[in-house]
Amino acid sequence: NNLCLAIWPTDPSHTHRWRSQALCHGVSGIAFQFLGPLSGQLTDQIKVNESISWHAFWPKDRGELPSLIRLIVHRGNEEKRFAFFLPQSNLVIEGTIPLWKGYI
Repeated sequence: NNLCLAIWPTDPSHTHRWRSQALCHGVSGIAFQFLGPLSGQLTDQIKVNESISWHAFWPKDRGELPSLIRLIVHRGNEEKRFAFFLPQSNLVIEGTIPLWKGYI
């Protein structure tokens, strides 16, 4: 399986609706984690220190955005981790993404 990036043009009159680019081949699974304040309400937290943790789930109604999103890509026995900072303005999260335990 391939991990692909799908790109949509911002101009609706564009002739192609979207395009994709393969970023990684041989992917057996992916997972997401969200870095933010510790929460007594959320389960599946990986504590970083006394005030922050990686969360397996980030509810839309939490009222704040995570500081980082970590993408974990599984390729056979290999695991690659990528972290992305989130801009705090004009970002819309349309849902929530669970952390899949094990491979997909």
